[in-house]
Amino acid sequence: MEPCAEIRPVPRRHRGCQNLTRSVIAAAVVAMAIAGCSQNTPETTAAAPNPNPLVAASANGPVTLRYEVLDEIPRDTGSFTQGLTFTADGRLFESSGGYGDSSVQELDPATGAIIATTPLDPTWFAEGLATVNSGDGEELHLITWREETVAVLDPSDLTERRRMTYSGEGWGLCQLNATTLAMSDGTATIALRDAKTFDPVRTVEVTLAGQPVPRLNELECVDGLVWANVWQTREIILIDPGDGRVVATLDASRLVDALRVPPTGVLNGIARIPGTTDEFLITGKLWPVTYRVRVTPT
Repeated sequence: MEPCAEIRPVPRRHRGCQNLTRSVIAAAVVAMAIAGCSQNTPETTAAAPNPNPLVAASANGPVTLRYEVLDEIPRDTGSFTQGLTFTADGRLFESSGGYGDSSVQELDPATGAIIATTPLDPTWFAEGLATVNSGDGEELHLITWREETVAVLDPSDLTERRRMTYSGEGWGLCQLNATTLAMSDGTATIALRDAKTFDPVRTVEVTLAGQPVPRLNELECVDGLVWANVWQTREIILIDPGDGRVVATLDASRLVDALRVPPTGVLNGIARIPGTTDEFLITGKLWPVTYRVRVTPT
């Protein structure tokens, strides 16, 4: 099919009775154009090609990433890590889950020391945490597991500014670009949401070799890709949010094997270090350390 012509309203000077025939013809042309362009509505239009080089490099299958451990940073072993995020100026925040125990805290990224903490509503189970800047400065957006609530926090003192709502479960969250957030709900689906209103924009199913990848958990958005922990595994996957395809994988087994953690102590926490392109913090629930790593393709 040829590209659809731009649809313009009939000019006011052509709307009089003396031009009835022309108006009828114009209306028919508009109706035909709408019918011919129906597949190009925002809900179905394919996303623009992703310029991240990993997308092109994964044409024949996901790229395997490797990591080099640069540092081991002590941390609170009581933290049931759900989200890990940096602000642009290098402040590190973490959300910890559990009914009656949920909190958000600021950490010293060099030492792991807790700088500040705020307990959350005891009826909430805190989940993903993201630094969001939609044009009015940075805020922390905390989602909840089954409470369908977003708490918007002030990063300067962790006070609550406002709340928003959504439907379904909340697991992970990150800011993809100036207008869009990516959110997981424990399935193979990533929901893209408006960064200001949290309204849903569209969804994408995440696939690897054509098969859905369920249990997507904590997220980190990096250079147009969504990095995702896969719950109860040792793998981090990188997703093209345009079509949901997994374009790279990182096996963190070596990090997990070096620890002695309970079965609930799963890998769950990724945050790229501001000012770098390839350095990340990686941690997990109840872990005694946070690893600072350099990630590169093999």
